[in-house]
Amino acid sequence: MAHPPTDDQTMPANQPSFWHRHLWPLLSLAALFIGLVLLHLIWLALNDRPPMWDSALHLANALEYYRYLQGETFSVSEFLSISYYYPPLFYLSLLPLFLVRIGPDSATLLHLPFLLALMLSVYYLGMTFTGRRTAGVTAAAWCVLFPHVLWLSREVMIDLETVAWTAGLVALAVASQRFRRRTVTLLWGLAGGLAVLYKWSIVFYAGPPLLWLLAAAFRGESDRDTRRPAAHNILSGLLLGAVVAWPWYLKNFPFLLSHFQPYTQGLGPVEGDPGVWTLAGWLFYLRALLGWQLFLPFFLLFVFAVVWAIRRRPPHRGLLFCWLGGTYLIFSLFANKAPRHITPVLPAVAVLLVIAVWGVRSTILRRGLITAGCLVAVFQAWMVSFGIPWLPVSVTAIPLPAPAFQERIIECQAGDPVAETIRTWPDGWFLYHQEAFGIFGPPREENWRIPDILAGCATDAADTEQAPSLGLVPDCTRFNVWSFRSIVRIMDLELRIWRVGEPEENGRNFDPYRYVLVTCGLQGPVWGTERNAPLMRYLRDHPERFVPLAEWPLPDDSVALLYKNLVVRETGEDFRFR
Repeated sequence: MAHPPTDDQTMPANQPSFWHRHLWPLLSLAALFIGLVLLHLIWLALNDRPPMWDSALHLANALEYYRYLQGETFSVSEFLSISYYYPPLFYLSLLPLFLVRIGPDSATLLHLPFLLALMLSVYYLGMTFTGRRTAGVTAAAWCVLFPHVLWLSREVMIDLETVAWTAGLVALAVASQRFRRRTVTLLWGLAGGLAVLYKWSIVFYAGPPLLWLLAAAFRGESDRDTRRPAAHNILSGLLLGAVVAWPWYLKNFPFLLSHFQPYTQGLGPVEGDPGVWTLAGWLFYLRALLGWQLFLPFFLLFVFAVVWAIRRRPPHRGLLFCWLGGTYLIFSLFANKAPRHITPVLPAVAVLLVIAVWGVRSTILRRGLITAGCLVAVFQAWMVSFGIPWLPVSVTAIPLPAPAFQERIIECQAGDPVAETIRTWPDGWFLYHQEAFGIFGPPREENWRIPDILAGCATDAADTEQAPSLGLVPDCTRFNVWSFRSIVRIMDLELRIWRVGEPEENGRNFDPYRYVLVTCGLQGPVWGTERNAPLMRYLRDHPERFVPLAEWPLPDDSVALLYKNLVVRETGEDFRFR
């Protein structure tokens, strides 16, 4: 297997220039990137839905920064406290896009340069580890066409940037040639500082492969004169990254430390995730790779690549296995689980795939695998983008007894008692998905009437001096507190929004809200919606306090009902995100 010359090898005097060697691969990647941009824009043009839970939260946070920077006063302490769980750089990166147009669609355009950075990083790793530029291009193409990468690129979420930063940090560390190239090592340190300002969990993704590379920089090096500059470069790079990141972390580290355990271990049992010390918990991300990240064809190729690497022992097997296994181990130990949490291993998967494929000795078989892989990648990309009607939405190889997802539905027609049922989404070893619980999938035109509802509240409260407040009862995918908060920011309305709390004596949980919004129909996940039926019964039982204002039909056949609360008491509740 061919490899690029190392520092210890003499480069040929007539070595071709960089552009001569990489012109056609870069042109190929440019063509692929243009195709991805067009696919992204077409998908956005066909989609008309409000952002879902996490997307709406991040959009609302970014608009909070946008509004603050438009103010007349500025305080470093206040600025660093706008978001003290998620670092600020993702939100600040969205602000130039808001100068053109404020909205979830324009916000997703931030993902495009990161898709390009991901492609270039994976290309470099694939080319370096195989010595073949074609392998690098193939790895990059497969990686950006994996289903979950495309899904994440269409929501205002930080996960795609996390994948790109992870691949970029590993590529820079490899390019530093055991950290002996000072400029590249300093760039690696700077990139690390910027990466943790996007998302602090980057340390769990990039940590395992970078620790492997750091150990490799000193393992087998007997020359002290070589070790010392490498150590100096590493420390300089880490110091540079720390200087970039320290202001926000100095301000918010106590909060992160106090909430790390509840957020990583407390939410999983509530949401029904498999326990940490169970077989289902340890197999969770393997199932995610099969049914959510790769789908059956690439998963089978991945299994072949792992077995091939164990038997053939390619030079970079340790790094890739550490990247894959380290991340898998860390996130399996967290009780809070989701398929997207394993997405940053996909660059390693793509590189391992091309190493194994290019290691196949039969030329016919190797070319067949490459061609089939590219065709499958394009087919899967189209399927998760626009759907294929003649295929089932998903296929399950082995069903599991525990459900994947449960949603609460409340029936509350006039004159009938409030009743509730549970809708269950089955779980199992899925071979593929065309969509995921209505969260990811093909574009849809759905009018959830959120601007109409907010405008209705603003119009009714036009004569009041204090900013009115809206209390939501439902917590659906695209009809929740954060969906409303993000859109109220886009509409530039003064309206405080939160979810109505647990039922209290004399309806005190309704006291802060001039307006209350409920839905007859889908309420959202079963966790967190146990209160909905009692709250709706209280509303019905006290017509002297709650006056119906308007109702709107919703795309999921639910009906949104807006009430005006005639008994409002200021409680001092903080309606901002914390």
